[in-house]
Amino acid sequence: MKTCSALRRNVVLCYAHATFASGFGFMAPTLVLYWTNHGISVPEASILEGMFALVLATFAFPNGYLADRKGRKKAVVVGSFLLLIASGFYLFCGEF
Repeated sequence: MKTCSALRRNVVLCYAHATFASGFGFMAPTLVLYWTNHGISVPEASILEGMFALVLATFAFPNGYLADRKGRKKAVVVGSFLLLIASGFYLFCGEF
């Protein structure tokens, strides 16, 4: 019984982390500061954020379909790998 309550606690903590870290958008202001420090203006940063939102909305449906067909774990692994590749572009892109 103790394990079950620990798992429930972890689920609650995971949802709380997702809400506070992702739901409130703490990443966007940090990225804008990073980009402005590397020569990208605020309007250009807004365009990048808009493009990110568009890509995110575009791939939300195929990711759900993949999760239904192949399993949630495989979809999360594929999504994490694609996020790693996309984040790697930030390291090698020096201008808008």
